[in-house]
Amino acid sequence: MAPEGPARDDRSAREQQRRRHDETFERRSLEAVQRRRAAVDLWRHQRDAEERDRREVERRRAADRLVHDEQVRLRHEAEDEERRRRRALDQALRRERVVAHLVRSDPARQDELLRAHDDVEHARAGWQQADDVRRQWPSRWPW
Repeated sequence: MAPEGPARDDRSAREQQRRRHDETFERRSLEAVQRRRAAVDLWRHQRDAEERDRREVERRRAADRLVHDEQVRLRHEAEDEERRRRRALDQALRRERVVAHLVRSDPARQDELLRAHDDVEHARAGWQQADDVRRQWPSRWPW
């Protein structure tokens, strides 16, 4: 009976050691799985945060671009209106000069000269108003 006792103790000790080893291995592999899952979750969270930040930056840039495009459109519109009014003023001034020259030879056209003068004043007021609107927008040129 003596030989069976130590062999049994040795076998039970090895069995116990194997169980402890299996438990340790199982625990370590579960911890490794948890660490990997935590690392993947952290990576996904960081990726999602970066994606949200990138989308927010793109959204902000798109909104800024829309505002800029609208300002450019309004500035161009104001510049076009100012040029149109300036041409109308130049035409009114030319007409006034022509009528003034004609009045020298035909004084009966004095009323026409007064109308031409009124047209110049009206055109000048319109051009000045359009110029003031145009100056509200920043210039494209630094000088």
